Amino acid sequence: MPTNFNTLPNRNIYQPMINTSTVSNPVKKETAQQPQTEKGISKKALVGIGASLAAAATVGILLAKGNFRQAKQLAEHIDFKEAKTMDEAVQFAKENLGVKLQIGDNLDVANFLNEIFVDVNNKMKGKAVLPKKVKMQATNATDGLEGFASWNTKRVLKLGSDFEAIVNIGKEKRLTLKECIEYYKEFSKDKDPNFITRAIYHELGHANHKNFMKMRRLPELKADGNKDTHLTEEFLQDVKDNKVVHDFFDKNTSTRLDDGTIYSLSSPAEFVADTFSFKMLGKSIPEEVEKIYQKFGGPVIG
Repeated sequence: MPTNFNTLPNRNIYQPMINTSTVSNPVKKETAQQPQTEKGISKKALVGIGASLAAAATVGILLAKGNFRQAKQLAEHIDFKEAKTMDEAVQFAKENLGVKLQIGDNLDVANFLNEIFVDVNNKMKGKAVLPKKVKMQATNATDGLEGFASWNTKRVLKLGSDFEAIVNIGKEKRLTLKECIEYYKEFSKDKDPNFITRAIYHELGHANHKNFMKMRRLPELKADGNKDTHLTEEFLQDVKDNKVVHDFFDKNTSTRLDDGTIYSLSSPAEFVADTFSFKMLGKSIPEEVEKIYQKFGGPVIG
């Protein structure tokens, strides 16, 4: 999800601590030492976490054509079990979810992902499309935007360099990914404090949105040479003057394109994926948002 610094609340929390090339409007680095917070993480480290989030570019990179058939028939309900070793986590993902984790020796990340996959599976009663593979790998859209995480129709979920940067900050401070997320939620004052978790749900929203390839942003469709843009154009007209829809995403998301467009409203694919992510996190969805979600084929939950 590309971020416009000028639209973000509490900009100081986003001052880059690590070098990144994914921000279109980078902010000058802060070099002053910050006091230590409780539990061993400094405010400077929090800035690093915030910087990685602010640097997070496109969520929803759509790469190759494929099918949506789930290779493994999943149980309607799966009990999540936190693994104690990486081998256990890999085995749990493979045997229960049909997912191959290729994320190195990142046990807390594996548990974090497996818990989300189980949640989606259970809320979709065993009918969810989940990844065949998960990789730590840089992501790019067809129109050049980089991503925090991405999904392609070969059913590969990729976790980009900004996601990996957050994980590395946690390792340096001896914090799990969940602890990094909690610190960010507490200190960032971002209007979208669940960004990291929501980004994964967002990608699974793409995974379960069968026609999302036809509903991408106009620059993506044009970069692919796709001349059938009527669904995206119809969506843009539907949301253009809809104050309820605009206000909901303006209030609850921070990601903006360079022209100031709310990322969630840049295409029906991103709208559906973001709405799906909010639904999975139990957020109340306005009726106007729900109508458009259903109109453009948003996945049924429950």
